[in-house]
Amino acid sequence: MRILCLTSSYPRYASDIAGRFVLEFCDHLARCGHVVDVLTWSDAAVDDDFAPINHCIERVRYAPSGLDTLFYGAGVPENLEQTPLKGVLVPAAMATMAARLVQKVRARRNPYDVIVGHWLLPGGILARLCGKLLAIRSVVVGHSGGVHLLGQMPKPIARQLARIVVDGALTVPTAELRDKLCTFADARHASVLPMGFEPPPVDQSAIKSERVDWLCMGRHVPIKGFDVAIDAFSRARLHDGSNLHIAGDGPDRVLLEAQARARPDIHFHGIVTGSQKSALLARCGYYLLPSKTLPSGRHEGLPVSFLEAASLGLIALSGPVPGIDVYLARPELQRVAEGDVAAWSRAIERLSQLASKERAQLAQASREKVAHLAWPRLIKDWERVLFG
Repeated sequence: MRILCLTSSYPRYASDIAGRFVLEFCDHLARCGHVVDVLTWSDAAVDDDFAPINHCIERVRYAPSGLDTLFYGAGVPENLEQTPLKGVLVPAAMATMAARLVQKVRARRNPYDVIVGHWLLPGGILARLCGKLLAIRSVVVGHSGGVHLLGQMPKPIARQLARIVVDGALTVPTAELRDKLCTFADARHASVLPMGFEPPPVDQSAIKSERVDWLCMGRHVPIKGFDVAIDAFSRARLHDGSNLHIAGDGPDRVLLEAQARARPDIHFHGIVTGSQKSALLARCGYYLLPSKTLPSGRHEGLPVSFLEAASLGLIALSGPVPGIDVYLARPELQRVAEGDVAAWSRAIERLSQLASKERAQLAQASREKVAHLAWPRLIKDWERVLFG
């Protein structure tokens, strides 16, 4: 089958974590024998020498280099909230992509079988409209950021856009996000199907028998709540010599490093990939996911980093991320009140004091909870949705 994928986030260089799950999604579809082309918007940070191995990527320019700042960074919703003036880039971004999308579809000798749009806005609505215009099946892949972007708009506009998006095949990562989308339009037919994760290439013999270290991994932005993790870990009374490792990068990194400066047991690793990432996952036994709901109402979807960690038996503590309970082995033990540093500190102490046998059982249960979301297994479910 021939697939055209439209996305507003896709890795710009080899170590970029932005849109990494979209790359993996396309990669596994290509491994299944499908022809996959990707359209995304340009960004000044793109490494022209970086290209996927088994599918094609084209980046569409919508503003002069250096001014193409609508996407990436903290993400479109946060970028518009922090710098509303960036809204002037939206018409150009939509118009240039719409024109290139139609041109690319019409120029192809063997027509595409399906157009896939990641994020309701802008990719999803463009994929849907183009599909209807050219009589090609379209599938919109909903993520939390796109649904939140609808909520920032005047209600009449949001409802009209939502009605267009839901008029066809649609997926969302959690039932909670589907319910939220239903406040704008009838999305009850949406399939609940999350993005998957690439099983980390960790040799089981490399995993420490007593893994007492803790891990946070992801973008350094307010919604991740890493400031809560630092404060809670600093307050926890731990007697096992454990450390907190924070992997990733982002606009809040300087603030977070300053917050942890007096703690020699808190380590920042920057963006980790390959063997460096595998080594970090192998040495840690616990994963902190202190995600926040922002004042605007924005919340996370299902973080891929959590799935990767759980697949290797890291035991997670999580804030109230919608839909997360399905993937926690013991929600009553692993769920913590959002932003409550004292509660997080107590939860860290509680997990660290589990007997070895109970900890091993919880680690194994964590693996089993997410095993079906590994891309080699999950991609078959995606094929069924994409091709109807």
